[in-house]
Amino acid sequence: MKRLLVLFCFVVIAVSTSYATIKSINFTPEEFADDTYVIKYSSKEMDMLEVEELQSQSYDYAFRSKNDGFEIRYSLFKQTADIPSFDDFKMQASVWAMMVITNITGSEPTTDNTGAFNDDDVKKEFNADFGINSFSSEIKTDYSEDFQFVMINFYCKQGLGIMCQTIHFNDLEWTQTKQFNYWFHGFNFY
Repeated sequence: MKRLLVLFCFVVIAVSTSYATIKSINFTPEEFADDTYVIKYSSKEMDMLEVEELQSQSYDYAFRSKNDGFEIRYSLFKQTADIPSFDDFKMQASVWAMMVITNITGSEPTTDNTGAFNDDDVKKEFNADFGINSFSSEIKTDYSEDFQFVMINFYCKQGLGIMCQTIHFNDLEWTQTKQFNYWFHGFNFY
């Protein structure tokens, strides 16, 4: 009887795994073609910084205001395979974004500080298909040592990849200014 039960279990496992689809996240920390996006930069107002090797999260570009009031970083994540379903694309981009948020802040994102942009708004403002926003004031990593707050924005373009924009600052009131709004809109897909 035991042999029959063991044999039955092996058959069930073999059949079920033959029908299982292994899902992977189809993004990698790699730049995509620079003729597919634009990043605003003003040498009068900002310094372009050298990219630092960090333990928490890599990034590709960094700009700091000349008065040291804020810093903006960009990380590019290239899509590595076709994701034909938009729902699957959104799920994979969301999982990737949650991992990056955790790397940056040192803690898991919550519904209190993380949410999706409206798809129509992110299309209109950034020419992206999907977007996610997160805000943190308790950074436990080397990613934002000089700043108290970080806003993390993900702009996702199906077939291309994800642009992660992080805005680092110390004054919450600055987020109500025209300057903040200008630099928040400092990225766009073509």
